[in-house]
Amino acid sequence: DECFDAIWTLPWRKGLPNGAYLEAGEWIFFDPPVDKVSDHKAYVIKDIAARPKEWFPQLAGHKSSADSEFSGELTKLSPASIVLVDDQQANFQSDRGVKVARYAKVSRYNAHYHDLGFIKDMGGIGAHDDNDFSLLREFVEQPWTCCEVIKCRCVEMPSGRTEDHLPVRIVAFDFDETLTMATFMPDDQQFKTDIAWEPSDESISGW
Repeated sequence: DECFDAIWTLPWRKGLPNGAYLEAGEWIFFDPPVDKVSDHKAYVIKDIAARPKEWFPQLAGHKSSADSEFSGELTKLSPASIVLVDDQQANFQSDRGVKVARYAKVSRYNAHYHDLGFIKDMGGIGAHDDNDFSLLREFVEQPWTCCEVIKCRCVEMPSGRTEDHLPVRIVAFDFDETLTMATFMPDDQQFKTDIAWEPSDESISGW
């Protein structure tokens, strides 16, 4: 529970709770405004940034210093400060061109698995290496290291199970990676020279 503050369901379900938030160690059901936005995660992320208290009800009751820090961070959200981790490419851009500024795509694959035969849609973060979680955290904390560019990078990363792996001799590129991380950087040239640069309060464009 310590890693989550709220859970939402998509699409909206009539007559059922569409979300839950954590308050004082207890999960409380509520209805986030899922039915007030278009049924696509790009629109949901924009709405979360615009109206965080509608998506995090616990913000209204935070009074301690620790809670104030939590509240302050969430009330200053922008779409570019939210990372979407998903395994569906279509969830990163709507059919009207609304984009998710930062995302981590978790790829799936089909394979024969032990005595279970051929299985579809296998994979997920940490499916092959627990180091995936460290990479994801680095991406969240240092997004500028993952600019969206047309290139591929091959790196053998050490992990706690490195000794269990055979050394790499040949690398075959099939462009079906297990974890894709991307940051769409703003076009504003000041972003490249001003370390204190922040998006304006107006609608973010140019990503």
